[in-house]
Amino acid sequence: MARRAAVWAVCALAVSGQECMPDGTCKTQVAKVIEDIREKIADRIQSKMEGVFALAPTAVRVTDSKFSDGMLSSDMTNASYEAALLEHFWYQMQQFEDLDWVYFGHDATGSFVSLRRPYQCELAKNCNYGGTQPTGNAIPTVAADTIVRELTTAASGHTMMQAWPTAKATGSDPIGTQYLYEAPYNLRGRPWYETGKKSTVGATVWEQPYKWSGGQVGITAMRRVEAAGSFVGVLAADYELAFISEFLAGLDVPGAASCRVTNDAACKDKMADVFVMSYDGSLVGTNKGISVLNGDNVVKVSEVNNDVIKKVASDVFAKIPAFASATADWATVTAAIQRGQTVASHMGASKQVYWDAIGILDLRWIVVVTSVEDAMHQVYKSSKYQCVTKLICREVLLQAQSDLGERQVLHFRDLAMDYLSVPNTIINQFEASYNNGEMHGEFCSTCGALTWGDATHMSFMKKHMKSLMQIFTGPAWLYLGFNEQKVVGYRRKDNALQLWQTCEGTPEGCDTGSAFWADDARTSLVESKPADEFWTREWFLLPDKVNLGNDQFAWTKPYVFGDGDIGITLTKRLYAGDWKTTSPIGIVGADVTMKYFSQLVAGMDVQGQTVVYVYDKETMYLQAANRNIPTSNNGALIKATESSTYLVKESAKSLSTANPGPSSDHVYSVLGTNTTHRWVVRAMMLKDDDTAKVLRTFDYILVVVTPEEDLYDLTFSAAPAAAAASCFFAVAAAVAALVV
Repeated sequence: MARRAAVWAVCALAVSGQECMPDGTCKTQVAKVIEDIREKIADRIQSKMEGVFALAPTAVRVTDSKFSDGMLSSDMTNASYEAALLEHFWYQMQQFEDLDWVYFGHDATGSFVSLRRPYQCELAKNCNYGGTQPTGNAIPTVAADTIVRELTTAASGHTMMQAWPTAKATGSDPIGTQYLYEAPYNLRGRPWYETGKKSTVGATVWEQPYKWSGGQVGITAMRRVEAAGSFVGVLAADYELAFISEFLAGLDVPGAASCRVTNDAACKDKMADVFVMSYDGSLVGTNKGISVLNGDNVVKVSEVNNDVIKKVASDVFAKIPAFASATADWATVTAAIQRGQTVASHMGASKQVYWDAIGILDLRWIVVVTSVEDAMHQVYKSSKYQCVTKLICREVLLQAQSDLGERQVLHFRDLAMDYLSVPNTIINQFEASYNNGEMHGEFCSTCGALTWGDATHMSFMKKHMKSLMQIFTGPAWLYLGFNEQKVVGYRRKDNALQLWQTCEGTPEGCDTGSAFWADDARTSLVESKPADEFWTREWFLLPDKVNLGNDQFAWTKPYVFGDGDIGITLTKRLYAGDWKTTSPIGIVGADVTMKYFSQLVAGMDVQGQTVVYVYDKETMYLQAANRNIPTSNNGALIKATESSTYLVKESAKSLSTANPGPSSDHVYSVLGTNTTHRWVVRAMMLKDDDTAKVLRTFDYILVVVTPEEDLYDLTFSAAPAAAAASCFFAVAAAVAALVV
C-alpha cells in the first residue's frame, strides 16, 4: 500500500493542471468495477465450496459402488467384512483430507462402523462424552494425525459404542488396550440415519449444520444403501466447518491485505463483510471471526451482532424467496448472480450496503459479498484529489481493474487445479482397492499381484475401473498397462465408456495389439490398434525415465492421444498388493484432455477484446485459448510465441524472457506496448506442487491479456494520453505482485 501511495502522489503531480471532471462521472465507472470484484469474490467462494463439498458425495458413492460390484460387503455380522470396510475407510481418510468422518450404519444389526479425525477436546484430553471413559493418564494419547475408530457392531460383539485411537498403518488396529469412551448408541432415531433411510436410492442428501458431540459445528452427507432392492443401511461422511471462516478470512477482499499487516481491529471493521448462510438462515461462516455457535445451537443470521450481515441476509431472502426454500429448483436459483442494496449501520453510521449473492449447489447455501458505501470505494477513491481529471480517473480505474483481473486469474486457477487433481484421486482410489485385495474377490491385506487372464481378477478390475470412470467424470482415460505388455482400461468417447483391452484371439475380431469395445462382453468391436501402439508411448516409458518409486507420480508432457485428442497423463507404478515390498506389476495411468481448458477460457467473463490462453512452459505449445484462436494446425501444436494472434505472440514472448516470471503462488503482471497501443498481461503458473510425490509435474501458464482501452471508458487527446503513459506503467507495476 505504501508503494501505491507513492505512485499516486507522483501521478497526481504529473496530471496537475488538467481540466477537472465531475467526480460522479468517474465514481460510476469505479462502482461498476467494484461490483465486478464482488462478483468474482463470490464466484471464487462458490467454486471453492462446491469443490470441497463434492468430496463427501464422491466418498459415499465410491463405497456404495463397491457394495454393488461385490468388492465390499455391507453385511456387518462378519468380522472380516467389517475389517475390510474399515480398511477402505482408512484409505478414504488419507485421500480426502477435507473429510472429518466416514461411516456406515447397518440396519439389520444396528452396527455402526466409522473412522474419524480427532476432536480438539481429545487432543487436549478434556472431552466430556457423556459415557464411560478413562480418566487422567489412562486416556490414550491422541495426536493431530491420529484416526479414531468409533463403532458398535454385531461382528465384534459390541453393544455399546466404543472409540479407539487407531494405528497409522491400518484403520482396524487400536492403539494399546484402552478406549477413549464407551456409551450407549442406537442408530434408529438419529437424524442422519433417518434422513438417509428416507432418501432416494442413488442420491446424496445433506443435513444442515449442527453441533457435534466434540463441540465443533459440522455437516453430514448421507446415501441410502440397498441390496437386491431392499434397504440395508446408510453411508455418510462429515465435514467440520471451521475451515470455511478460515478460508473467508484469508480472502483478499480490497483492503484486507493492509488490515492483516497492521492487525488493526478498526481496519478489519471497515473491510467488506463476506459470509455464507444456509437456506434455513443458519450462519455457516464469515470473514470477521464471528462465532457460528450460541451454546448448543448454530447461530441464525437474524441473531448475529453485525447489522450489515443481519440486514443484508434479511434482504437477500426477501428479494430471492427461493433461497429460503428447501424444495425450490436450486440449479435455476443459482444460475446467475443476484444483486441488491441494503441500508445498515456500519461503523456507527447508517450506510448504503451493496451486495452480491450466489447459491452453492446441493448444499442450499448462499454466499454473500458486500461492500459498504465508501468503505470499499475508498480503496479506489478519485475524490481524494481536489481536482479529478480524466487522467486521475484513469489511474483509479486501472488500480481497480488490476485487482479485478487478479481475481479472474485466481478463479480460473482454482477451477483448473480442481480438474487436474482428479487423476491423482482416481489412481489412488484404484490402487487402494488393489492393495486391500478387493479385486481378488475377497478382502486380504497380502493378496499379492493381480494376474492377467485370471477371470476373477479381470472381472473385478474392469468393474471397478468402469465405476470409477462413472463417478469421476473428469478423466478421458483410465488404464493399467501390465509389464508383460497387456493393457486393460476405459476411455470416454462421445459421452460413453468404451472398454480398452489387449486382443486375445481372432474370435474377438482382432488378433494383435489392443482394441476398443462398446460393451464389456467384447462383442461389439469399435476399433483395434497395432501391438506396438501404446508400448512406445510416453505414459508407459515415463516411469522408467524418471525412476518412479513407491507412491510417486509423474506427468507426461502434452501429446496427441490415440484417438486424436491432445492432453497429458498422470502415471504411477502399481505394486503387487502392498505398495512397498514387491515389484510393480505395471503402470496405471489417467488422462485429461485440453477440451476442459478450452471450455473454461471460452467461458471466462472478460472485458472487451481480452485474450485468454494457456500454454506449456517448457514447449511453449498452446493448450487452449478463447476467441477461437488456433492452438494447432493440421494436427501440429502451435507455439504461443508463434501465434498468428498479435496479443498472444507478444505477451508470450515477454513472459518467456521474464525473470523470475509467473509462479503458482501469486499473480504475475507485466506491461506490453507498441507504437500505438498498451496492454496489461496477467499470468499464473498451474502446476502440481507436491514435490515429495510428484517427480515430474505439468507446467502450464495461464495468461490474460487486456488492451488498455478495454479497462475504462474515457477519451483523451494525444498529448495528455502521452503525458500519462508513465503513470499507467507505474500504477500497474505497483499492483503487479499482489500475494494470493
